[in-house]
This record gives sequence, structure tokens and C-alpha cells, in this order.
Amino acid sequence: MKKILFITGWTSGMAKATVLQAADQWYNVAFVARRKEKGEALVADYNSSENKHGEIRYYPWDVTKFEQLEQIVNQVKKDFW
Repeated sequence: MKKILFITGWTSGMAKATVLQAADQWYNVAFVARRKEKGEALVADYNSSENKHGEIRYYPWDVTKFEQLEQIVNQVKKDFW
């Protein structure tokens, strides 16, 4: 089973590079952020590349909505296990 990396609040800049680098290092990456369009675009760009090693999944979530964390984590478990 591949390792899962859970990243919060990132869809651009250094954070985007971190998500892509982790997937390139054979991690499955679950990342959450508010900007749905950017999150979905990052996943689409990665999935269209030929050098995929890990899997990237985006989950729309505003980290200030802490009460939703359990729901997000349960969805990540369901998706990756």
C-alpha cells in the first residue's frame, strides 16, 4: 500500500509544487483547499501527464470549518483504502 499524504489549504505556488512532488515520489496525495477550480485543475493537469506515480485527489474544504474535518478524513480513507 502506498503512503498517503494529507495536505491542507494549498492549490498554488510552493504548495502546488509540494503536491506534485509528493505524487512524483509515489505518495497518494489527498489535499484540501477552498479554491475548488484550482484544486480540480491541479488534479486534471496531473492526470493528463504521462509520468504519474502516485494518485492525487482534491477535497473542497475551508480549514476554518473544523467541524467538517472528520467527514473529510472519512472520505479520504474510503477513497484510498
